[in-house]
Amino acid sequence: MAATNYHHLTTPREILEYALKMEKQSYEFYEEIENHCSVEFMKEIISELKNEEYTHMHSINAMIARLDAGLHIVKE
Repeated sequence: MAATNYHHLTTPREILEYALKMEKQSYEFYEEIENHCSVEFMKEIISELKNEEYTHMHSINAMIARLDAGLHIVKE
C-alpha cells in the first residue's frame, strides 16, 4: 500500500474531519458488501465491522462537538 501524506492536516478539526470521512467510507464499503453477501457467517462479520465504523463515526462527531464547544476533545 502506498504511503499517504497527511502533513496537510494541521489542526484538530482537520484531523477529526478527515478521520470521520475515512470512517464513513469504511462504513459505506461494509454496507455495500453486506448487501451483496450471500454467506451468512460472513454477512454477520461484515455487519459487525460496519457497526464498529458507525460507533467510530459517533465518537468522532462527539469529539468535534466538544471541540466546537471549547471543551476537551476526549472526555475525562
